[in-house]
Amino acid sequence: MMTWKQIFGPNFSPEQIELILMVGAFGSILFGIFVLLYLYNQLADDL
Repeated sequence: MMTWKQIFGPNFSPEQIELILMVGAFGSILFGIFVLLYLYNQLADDL
């Protein structure tokens, strides 16, 4: 089993790891919405 300390090293606390995961999830959701809007606008231009 890999532990958080093996992956991130001893400098990261659980709070920091949770924050990184939250920011990563939030960023990926925003990126997904942005891509969907971009594709929708591309399709709307073609129609």
